[in-house]
Amino acid sequence: MRPRLTVALGATAAAALMRRPVTIGRVRGQAIESESGHLWITVHPSYLLRLPDDASRQREFARFVKDLEGAKALAGNRGKRTS
Repeated sequence: MRPRLTVALGATAAAALMRRPVTIGRVRGQAIESESGHLWITVHPSYLLRLPDDASRQREFARFVKDLEGAKALAGNRGKRTS
């Protein structure tokens, strides 16, 4: 398989795909070139459930949605043909 974009949810997935430790805070929400194409890294959804208060959960959920929207935009813009 040669996906246009792979989305890694969490540090464990990101480290497995990049073959090195990854700090989510440094790479979150940006396209990274990897051996297998573009990689997009964000938090694992379980992180959102572990946050201590509603304000933090709402803020981080909004960031998570923004991350996924960014991945969608990147996947949608790659490989399109213009006639």
